Amino acid sequence: MKKVLIIALALTLVASFAFAGIRLSKHDMSSSGGQTTRSTNQDDLCVFCHTPHGSNASMTAAPLWNRNTTGNLAWTVATAYSTSTLNSAATTPYTAAPQSLVCLSCHDGNVAGETLLNAPGSGTAGTVTWQNSNLNNVANLNDSSGLTNDHPIGVLVTGSTDPDIMTPTNANLRLFVNKVECATCHDVHTPGTGATSPFLAVSNAGSAMCLQCHNK
Repeated sequence: MKKVLIIALALTLVASFAFAGIRLSKHDMSSSGGQTTRSTNQDDLCVFCHTPHGSNASMTAAPLWNRNTTGNLAWTVATAYSTSTLNSAATTPYTAAPQSLVCLSCHDGNVAGETLLNAPGSGTAGTVTWQNSNLNNVANLNDSSGLTNDHPIGVLVTGSTDPDIMTPTNANLRLFVNKVECATCHDVHTPGTGATSPFLAVSNAGSAMCLQCHNK
């Protein structure tokens, strides 16, 4: 019994820290969150990403995922990132890894039409209505330029033959199957300030985060 209580307390503390980090940040899309882009009919803080019941079972990268991740991505040879100076470019057509697909379920420029799998307390799907109808300010990664004007994801780091690419030594910069994904550089639950903003996994003061992977 004592062990169960300790585990329950630990889970409560983790949830509390995540709540405190997101509240009033740009990821707080609740109607009372005060952000320019916010819901007008949902005031639950966590519901935009998570639900305790009826979650997206196909999403393995995030627990109890409350968003539809089908139909978000159609990266093609025209939209995947490539350059003559990077010989470890993502494969094309690009299929997002789960660690990036969770981000792209919001940051695909189609947030206005999103439907939650499970609305708060109802046990049924709920459509989100928004205060701001111009949602391009949520970092639209699926615009006509695709990933060609954004930091590439799905790019091989560990095992790359590019001499300018290195495996990061900072444990907070995680690779996924040896590749860089959105969650490599960003921690969605920690807004950060100064050199760790926005939502950076580590400080980028003096480009320190960039230099973990880039030998420049």
